[in-house]
Amino acid sequence: MKDKNHVIRVQVPTALILLAFNIAAMYVVTLMDL
Repeated sequence: MKDKNHVIRVQVPTALILLAFNIAAMYVVTLMDL
């Protein structure tokens, strides 16, 4: 159980970073299109 919690604690910030990176990339592409 402890290992599972540790994995979740690592994966959540990683997922948030990837999500933020994807949003930033889409924002940059939109600005470039303008």
